[in-house]
Amino acid sequence: MTQPAAVVFDGYDLVKWVPAIADIDFPALSEINAGGSFDATCYLTGDGWNPQLTQDRVDDSRLCSSLNFQLGGRKTWELPMLYTINPESPDDDDARLTFVEGASGYFVERPASPYTTALAAWDYVWVWAVKLSAPQLAGRTANGRWLQSQTAYLRPPGESGSLVAVIAS
Repeated sequence: MTQPAAVVFDGYDLVKWVPAIADIDFPALSEINAGGSFDATCYLTGDGWNPQLTQDRVDDSRLCSSLNFQLGGRKTWELPMLYTINPESPDDDDARLTFVEGASGYFVERPASPYTTALAAWDYVWVWAVKLSAPQLAGRTANGRWLQSQTAYLRPPGESGSLVAVIAS
């Protein structure tokens, strides 16, 4: 077996906030780059974007067996964010000003491609439809920086489920 190529993580990710997408399974380049979209990548800390999926277990035990069987149940996305803020400079504080409590939109993530490469049609992305929680200050430590934490809650229509191609528009 040939060993597959590894892709470095640092610097090879793009995370954008997008106000409107008509179909999360077919996100259009024009939607992702439309006015109001925001490139959050350089505001997010190194560990500040880490979507995780968990799945509930459904008991499927049977009287005839001494084993406990299980089925997969509902899935839950955890979408925590941790990002840099600069309350003294609104021109340099786009994340704090964009990620307001109750805002609905979409996170679009393009993995495994250099951040400096422009998003293009046929790039593969994940898409999550979300509503934002209340932000809170985080990371008040000596020799630290101003950070804000927030959670993005999954809302209908949900998520793309897998990588989907950006369509030309």
